[in-house]
Amino acid sequence: PARSRIRLLQDLDGDGVYEKTTIFAEHVLEVSSILPWNGGLLVTSAPDILWLKDQDGDGKADVRKVLFTGFPLVNPEARVTNLRYGIDNWIYVANNGSDGRITSPEHPEHLPVLVRGQDFRFRPGTGEFEAASGPAQFGSTFDEWGNQFITQNTIHIRNVVFPVRYS
Repeated sequence: PARSRIRLLQDLDGDGVYEKTTIFAEHVLEVSSILPWNGGLLVTSAPDILWLKDQDGDGKADVRKVLFTGFPLVNPEARVTNLRYGIDNWIYVANNGSDGRITSPEHPEHLPVLVRGQDFRFRPGTGEFEAASGPAQFGSTFDEWGNQFITQNTIHIRNVVFPVRYS
C-alpha cells in the first residue's frame, strides 16, 4: 500500500529552525522527486506523475491530479524520478530507460509515448509530452548554456549531445 508522506516544514520566525510541520499529502506511493509548480507540487510516484495543491491554505493538498501515468513499478532505484526544469520550459524526468507507455488522463487524445531506453519530458500546463534523451537513473541537470548532463549508477556523468527528438 502507498505509505509515503510529503511533509510541509515551516520556519515561522525566520530563524532557520522549523517550528511547524504539516502532512501535505499522505498515501503516496514511494515519492522519488518533487518540484514546485503553479502553487503546488509536481510529484513522481510511479506509475504516476502527480500534481498536488493546497487550495484552502491549511497546508494540506486538496487537489490531487494524475498528470501522466504508465511508468513501471520496478526496483525503486529504477523508477521515474528527478524532475528538472530545462531552459526550454520543459520539465525533464529521469526514467532509467525502463519500459513504459505514458499517457495523460487529462489529454486522452494524445497517443501513448513509449519510453523504453529513454527518459521523459513534458510542458506543464500545455499537455505536451514526449520521450527524451537518456536514460538517466538518478540525476539530470543543465548548465547555463542548456547542455544536459545525466547520471546512472555505473556511469557517473554523460552529456546529452543530441536530444532524441533530432534523431
